[in-house]
Amino acid sequence: WFTARDSQTGVKFVVCHDPVTDQWAQFDESDGLMEGAASLLVTHNGDVWAAGGHHGEVATSRFDGENWSTQVHPGMSHSTRPYVFLQAADGHLWMSADIGWDASRNQHGGLLEVDPLFPEGSTRHAPWRDASAYAVGQSTDGVLWFGGGRLRSFDGTTWSLLSQPRGL
Repeated sequence: WFTARDSQTGVKFVVCHDPVTDQWAQFDESDGLMEGAASLLVTHNGDVWAAGGHHGEVATSRFDGENWSTQVHPGMSHSTRPYVFLQAADGHLWMSADIGWDASRNQHGGLLEVDPLFPEGSTRHAPWRDASAYAVGQSTDGVLWFGGGRLRSFDGTTWSLLSQPRGL
């Protein structure tokens, strides 16, 4: 699975290769995919998800094996930040708003948590002003870590700012 962009039209799409048939497939907005996929993730159960933007708002798309379904998550940004896409141990998907949100569209950044079973019931987290992250990870104790201007963690209940790493 790959994201790609047509160099002449600028249209973004997703391609995948089927090793059984040795065929390539291309998906775009006409297949139900969002207009601007920035990142792809294959979940623990094999579902393919895309995160990015759709007509100026953050969006996620899920591939069911034949078609894409897209859910728009307004109020964050024009897209998600590329490569900041994680499935946590509880199965929820995490991503970050990209920088450059549009206040006239009531966009204020944030981190998005999506339950793959109920993508329309997503949760926008804004634990700090102008929230956006450059990286996301999860430690073995289940704590989520978000890197940006500063390192922050989320234990499922409380957001914390790490002012200095332990041991330094």
